[in-house]
Formats: sequence, structure tokens, C-alpha cells
Amino acid sequence: MILEKHRRHGDRTYGKERIINPETRRNYTARLTLHGGLLDIGGCVMMICRNAGTWQRVK
Repeated sequence: MILEKHRRHGDRTYGKERIINPETRRNYTARLTLHGGLLDIGGCVMMICRNAGTWQRVK
């Protein structure tokens, strides 16, 4: 997934942002939440919601 130009909406949340899946070239709306060095990514497609994973910040 590709994330770019995301703006923080609160202390740890980025709200609903657009992400791109480079394999399918599709755009999705995602919920991004920062927990220290971890970024939780989740969202819904056609009423099916799921967690897309947790990414760790690279030092």
C-alpha cells in the first residue's frame, strides 16, 4: 500500500485518508491511527470492514 500526503487530525489519528494498492492500482479510504512507533491501518469496502495491518516505523 502507498500512503502519501496524510494530515494528522488529532493526537494519534489521521482520520479517513486515501491509500493505494499498487498491485491492483485501486484507491481505498482507510482509517489510520498512530500508537507510538506503530501505525494501524483499517477500512471498509462495500460494507465489509477489516484491519489492513499494523506497520512499524523504520528508524
